[in-house]
Amino acid sequence: MFQKFLLSSVFILTSTLGLMTSGALAQEADVQTSETQDTKTEDISALTAKADAGDAEAQVKLGRLYRFGNDVEEDHQKALKYFRAAAAQDDALGQANLGVMHEYGLGVEQSHEAAVKWYRAAADQGNATGQYYLGDMYEFGNGVPKRPSKAVDLYRKAAKQDLPKAQTALGVMYYNGNGIDRSYEEALKWYRAAAEQGEARAQVNLGDMYESGSGVAADMAKAVEYYRKAADQDYADGQTYLGLMYENGQGVDKDLTEAARLYRAATDQGDSVGPLYLGNMHEFGRGVDLDLVKAAKLYRQSAELGLAEGQTSLGVMYGSGRGVEKNDDEAVNWYRAASNQGSNRGRTFLAFMYRTGRGIEQDYDEALKLLRKAAGQDYPDAQLELGIMYEFGYGVKKNEEKAVDWYRKASDAGLANGHVYLADMYSKGIGVRKDFKEAVKLYRLAVDQENADAQVNLGVMYEKGHGVRQSDETAVDFYRLAAEQGDAKGQVYLADMYEVGVGIKKDLEQAEYWFQKAADQGDEDGIEGLARVKRER
Repeated sequence: MFQKFLLSSVFILTSTLGLMTSGALAQEADVQTSETQDTKTEDISALTAKADAGDAEAQVKLGRLYRFGNDVEEDHQKALKYFRAAAAQDDALGQANLGVMHEYGLGVEQSHEAAVKWYRAAADQGNATGQYYLGDMYEFGNGVPKRPSKAVDLYRKAAKQDLPKAQTALGVMYYNGNGIDRSYEEALKWYRAAAEQGEARAQVNLGDMYESGSGVAADMAKAVEYYRKAADQDYADGQTYLGLMYENGQGVDKDLTEAARLYRAATDQGDSVGPLYLGNMHEFGRGVDLDLVKAAKLYRQSAELGLAEGQTSLGVMYGSGRGVEKNDDEAVNWYRAASNQGSNRGRTFLAFMYRTGRGIEQDYDEALKLLRKAAGQDYPDAQLELGIMYEFGYGVKKNEEKAVDWYRKASDAGLANGHVYLADMYSKGIGVRKDFKEAVKLYRLAVDQENADAQVNLGVMYEKGHGVRQSDETAVDFYRLAAEQGDAKGQVYLADMYEVGVGIKKDLEQAEYWFQKAADQGDEDGIEGLARVKRER
């Protein structure tokens, strides 16, 4: 199962991090929420009297109240006292809760080994909670050697006792083929069992299987149904996944406002993915006001919570000076943070900085190392960058045929710039036989993705009649598409057509307008054209 990111062409990434594997931080959050929900409060004084009299069940209940601060002031020391009292009586729930306190260092020095001791004590009594937590320790190798197969055995024992968190965890193991043969059928079975008990994480995972058609017929409406169940419980992943469905119009009518609301709800909970999505919407003014400063702040929130894609997006803002003061050093720092987490998008941007010597000493070898790692995992942006390295001989012997091969890989993966770069090679006959019709075909693919470079280049093909029937009017249409996206070259080319009256009625006022737009971006042709038109007028 994968963590999904925005599908719009304005956002560079496709899919990366695994949502479906739990971890210490996610696990702790799970403990902090679900266990609170099943804690029944009663008169504190009566409960305290029972606990102080040695009632183990009352001791566990009171310990939970103090741990979470329900109806009493949060006090981990008191929670620890009551859990210890229950554990001393061999109460399995007391032992399991004491293990949690040790695992996360709540009121006591953190110790995975001590946590394992208490989880094992509870598990040996057949307690489902102890089995589940001990399984988690074996899955991730915390306090014990990492043994996924042992984790599966423990999760299964707890799952058969209808513990929803264990059923979800077992489903994850089956989905990923971790410690057991992969089986989507078994994953679905256990996710359903947990989802029917209201387990939000299972509802999200089940929704994702319906969305992706993994082990079940793809059904966007079903996916929405399960995401909504989780979102209605204020589960952040449910909110972000449902937000994506609204953003992309999958299983529901497209509604950017509702998508933004859901992302904001996840963001307000301290989620790391919600601010990434919400930041993207503010960066491009989709469903919310275009606000680069707010976008950068949201990316920072995501980045500082450790999300690699948030770190990369923040780096992009620093590298381009959008929403923050341009700072290549900061951009490099954030790209490196993402790269160190294994983000191929982070690696690719960091490689670009090494190639261009921005914010860091130019180093083609380091750029190539990063790109080969990312391209080896079929990351199309890295394949494109590798093509550039070979086309121009950056750190490698110039090889235009190899450049074409890498551009083709990026194009075959559906990357708009992959189409453009490969089309350029066909239109110029570099590394491949010149073929205007093939170039036009590739430019059209990128135009369908609203790529401004492709719009300009296809306009040129129509203006020159290369691979298509010559048409100045159609060339103007494509230049306008690019110009209205803010592309300086498109603005200059459109202004040129207005200036001379080719493909459109001559209009020096419009020519001046579009040259000014390009000049405002520092484009030299725009500056020159603006001066020329002003003299003419």
